[in-house]
Amino acid sequence: MSEAHVATLKRCVASWRLLKREAKARGIDVLELLEKWSVSEDELRREEASIEPYEFQKKLYEKLKSLAGKGGLLVVEAPTASGKTEAAAAAFFSQLVEGDWWLAPRLIYTLPTRALTLTTYARLRSYSRGIASMLNAKPLPVSFEYGSTFAPKHYLYEGPVVAATLDAAAYGYVALRVPGRLSNPRLSFPTALLATSLLVLDEVQLYQDKHYYSPSVIGMLQKPLIRAGAVAVVMSATLPTLLLEELTDRVEYEHLISNPAERGEVEVDVENLKGRKKLSHALGEKEVSGMIDNALSSGSVLVVANTVERAAECYRLLKKRYADKVILLHGKMANIDREEREKKLFRENLVVVSTQVVEAGFDFDADLLLTELAPLDSLIQRAGRVARRKGARGRVLVFDVDGPEPYAKGLVEETRRLLLETAEDALRRSLYDVEKAREYLDKVYTEPLVNQLKEKVVRDLLEAEEYLRSLRLFSSPPEEDFRLRRGFYVTVIVPEVYEKLLQQSNLPQEVLGKLSKLLKYFKSPPREPVKEDFEPKELQHLLPLLEKSSLSLGFEELPQSAEERQPKKGRKQKRKESKEEILLAARLYIRKVDERARTYRVELRTYEKERGVRPLGIYLLRTGLYSREEGLVARGAA
Repeated sequence: MSEAHVATLKRCVASWRLLKREAKARGIDVLELLEKWSVSEDELRREEASIEPYEFQKKLYEKLKSLAGKGGLLVVEAPTASGKTEAAAAAFFSQLVEGDWWLAPRLIYTLPTRALTLTTYARLRSYSRGIASMLNAKPLPVSFEYGSTFAPKHYLYEGPVVAATLDAAAYGYVALRVPGRLSNPRLSFPTALLATSLLVLDEVQLYQDKHYYSPSVIGMLQKPLIRAGAVAVVMSATLPTLLLEELTDRVEYEHLISNPAERGEVEVDVENLKGRKKLSHALGEKEVSGMIDNALSSGSVLVVANTVERAAECYRLLKKRYADKVILLHGKMANIDREEREKKLFRENLVVVSTQVVEAGFDFDADLLLTELAPLDSLIQRAGRVARRKGARGRVLVFDVDGPEPYAKGLVEETRRLLLETAEDALRRSLYDVEKAREYLDKVYTEPLVNQLKEKVVRDLLEAEEYLRSLRLFSSPPEEDFRLRRGFYVTVIVPEVYEKLLQQSNLPQEVLGKLSKLLKYFKSPPREPVKEDFEPKELQHLLPLLEKSSLSLGFEELPQSAEERQPKKGRKQKRKESKEEILLAARLYIRKVDERARTYRVELRTYEKERGVRPLGIYLLRTGLYSREEGLVARGAA
């Protein structure tokens, strides 16, 4: 390991620590602070003086050295809060310090969700600032790409360091998200860009789904890139053997496993699980309230339910006792509402009620975790938010659930059996030792169970494989369908949030008039289509409002047999309306209508069930369904 890498790693850690510390002291978000953040070289040197890199971070650098120039795959298994992000990023930035670009000219750091990508974007920018201070140079540009419907698209080309959702990178690679679209097919096929980059796939355990579809597709995507010379790094704290096999798709790989983590002491209690006690029932009990009170005196409390509906129920119960000390955070909140809650996390000790959104990349330290039973890998990630610092002490209580949703029943039941058989050791020991974690995870993710999960998506996987085989440069995308995930997302605008933001805005009267006219249509979509034209400057005011007032709504495509896919002869099949479709009032289109004048048209059409929901479309939520306090709480939503 070079001295330059050690210096770079320490500087990355110091930069992120100082940024977070100042953001917390000033009560603002790290991204908001980054725009005006200024830190002296002396402060950075003082902070990094006490930082000592972990052994596995040094080994990661050496592993990448061995892959440089020829390409290959590195699998990194390390516990939560062990510094995986800094280790991978520092290897890239150390090239700048060494003056030798031996690894790759570009870093593309991918994650499963927008929220995780945004946090990593902030981290990478802080690293870049810190390295620039060390070298007395300008920072390397860092860009953020997550496939937003409203934000400008840069298609991974905006800077040498890119934080992106894997979806944004993957759909560019398969020619479904490229500049020019059909008028410029495949001319921006980013294979060469990806193949010459250091490509990081972090928190890969979050791609697991009910049918193990996405891990298999990710394996298909990685294989040709690695053969073309890419250096790829797959990272997780929870990698069952079968998941690893799917992700690597029989590609040979280097394997790096970290030493046991240096973190605080975590006590795991499964007595409530043994007694079949539910989380919502326990929250009103004197003993549990006492635990929460004690934890709040010195730190924060995390309460995790498996669905949005149950999280909201827990929030209401806790609100009676803790008032403004409790906040609700989940994936069915408008972007502005979720961002405002996340800003509060580091200002004071809180009771945070949430769902699976906290399982990875959630930079939050709790003294107490109350969680519903979930698959073991999810529990490890949730417990990873507790006592993250050496010397700290924390406690985890696991409660029973009535049903497995949104998880596969077999995974939940196998986890229940394992926790009770091992007297909580399966969870506690997995927090410190990734090899022990894999040993326990393999008892949950057994081959018969995973094969059973995959049975219903065999045809879909064959279609994805055929699509990738048919890709050709300078050609239109293949006719076959391709999906990274089993299911799809749409953008849903919340009229109530849009109205509030409009009231708070300070816009020119002419623009305000147009945006207010849209609000009228949003709140009560007319039967006939309505259209409104916008000049580019006017559209620049509209798009941020739509972005802030929107949320992502997932639609699960239920696997079908070959027989079910074919309509029955002589009978017209009647499509059932899903519970998500019932929430939609209208569809919104934004199109360029005049190339010379650059005029844009916003068109609103009442939602028609017969047309169905289109992936990546923009829709309006029905009024009265959303609460600024609780978000969109629909039965079964995760």
